Amino acid sequence: MSVPDSTITQSLPFSIDEKSFSIWLAKIEKENQLELLQILAETLTQLKEITMPADIRSAFLEKMLVIVFQVSAQLKKTYLKSYFPFSEANKLKIKLSMSCAFELAENYALVCKDPGFKLKAIFSQEQKAVILLHSIQAMANVLLHKAIEYKKPAKGFWSLCYLLYLFAKQNEVLELVTQQGQASFIQIFKQLLIFELSNTQQFNTEEIYTIFNLLNGLTEQVKLLPSVPEKMMQKVPCINLRLDIPPALNKEAEDTKSAYVLYIQSLNLMKQLFDLSANKKNVPYKDKVLILRFIKTLSMSLHRKNERELADNELLAELGFDKLVEFLLHKESLLKAKGTVSVDINSLSIDTPLGKSARLDTSEFRSELDASLSLLRSAEDEDNNGIEYVDNSEIWSKKEDEKTVEPEEEADNKDSNAILVDRSKLGFCIKLQEKAGVTKVGELIHLSISFISIVTVVRRIIADDHKGVVVGVEVLGYDPEILHIMDIDNKGAKPSACVLVNLEGEESIIIKANEFYNEEQLYVDRNEKILCYKIEKIRDSSTSIIKHLKVSLS
Repeated sequence: MSVPDSTITQSLPFSIDEKSFSIWLAKIEKENQLELLQILAETLTQLKEITMPADIRSAFLEKMLVIVFQVSAQLKKTYLKSYFPFSEANKLKIKLSMSCAFELAENYALVCKDPGFKLKAIFSQEQKAVILLHSIQAMANVLLHKAIEYKKPAKGFWSLCYLLYLFAKQNEVLELVTQQGQASFIQIFKQLLIFELSNTQQFNTEEIYTIFNLLNGLTEQVKLLPSVPEKMMQKVPCINLRLDIPPALNKEAEDTKSAYVLYIQSLNLMKQLFDLSANKKNVPYKDKVLILRFIKTLSMSLHRKNERELADNELLAELGFDKLVEFLLHKESLLKAKGTVSVDINSLSIDTPLGKSARLDTSEFRSELDASLSLLRSAEDEDNNGIEYVDNSEIWSKKEDEKTVEPEEEADNKDSNAILVDRSKLGFCIKLQEKAGVTKVGELIHLSISFISIVTVVRRIIADDHKGVVVGVEVLGYDPEILHIMDIDNKGAKPSACVLVNLEGEESIIIKANEFYNEEQLYVDRNEKILCYKIEKIRDSSTSIIKHLKVSLS
């Protein structure tokens, strides 16, 4: 038996025997949960460097695992209702919980690698099943914590998951359920795979938890197959146990018949999910919509409708519905103030008759990209008069009038806090700079790109410690205008919605979800005129934060 390195063991607060370890564990201060997790994480890291009998290591891990899982579950209750981005305090809770879980899994892998693990005299099948179950549960917790941070696991994560799978298979405990009645290794392993395939970057924090917990009891419906019909090889997601990559569609034909490739067939799971979504009594509407989105993702049939074009443009991004309303109210007040000074209007040279709307006719362009580039080219063309897009009730002013703007004001108007990474006809990929702040899935982002005012909704978030936060947004409409929703009972109005126009010139309304009560009609004050809009449908782009309504004037 190898003797532990004395220089390493001296840094541990206990000797390498179960009695000394138990005494140390009992004396640890457990009131401060974060400090407790920090101590356990450091201890687990040190244990990886020490050679010791597999049964002793396993005994240490089982006792620490109970505390780690219990404390992590308690801490999760304190940020369960929080959304990305988390506070610094919650970030620390997540980091320590994740660190302890990963260190546990790596230590369990050392137990499984030990020659003694194969000996029935040291480890029974029940004990092997428990060890491997706990190891994959720890990895599933790591993946969940990564998901709610909108980050991808670090290098080596998937290699360790697949290694644990091979250990479970070699020791014939893949499907063995322990006497405590817990799930088998293969159930948690499948949960981990399907959770990864669910493309969690498209969901908000609450939805991520819902999907993770939902999968906990449904993964028996998932099959891991050594092969599928040749015509399906590149349509069914798979894993390669020799590669450190997540489950995905296999694009390399030469690897499709490897003994280390397993195909993930989730058709039965999708059928069960569909049946669940049809249960109106037990499934809330918001979860029904979530499940249907989840099914579409698992079908692996979703494809980008429009090609992306690379970009590198700076832009102004205002995050959140309240910021959009604030922006529109400011414009509204400016318009009213300008409207009182008739001399300014009469002194301007205009292309549009007074009293008529000067909104941008986006229907003349193939996409918002063409529209913005057209305006950008016009502004940069020295032979043409530059134009400044203001809003639907202002005018197109000539460049001579812009000379009255002070340099400081010009700089402020051109301020940017985001970078356009790429774009398609109906969406953008945007890197948010630190001064822009951070957002969440389902929240609005108002973009100003080359004088174009665009309202978008966040569909995807990718967070990276080095690159910052990148968001994928879907275009809801252009040229937003404030609407004051009439409160008939209180005989008043409040600025809680806005009207947009799409590329076809059709109008729609966005309103906060908690201020929309499934009315059939909305009475609004628009430019001091009372209008009635008929609600025709709630568009698919609705989220738990806002509702996007297809409307017509009643």
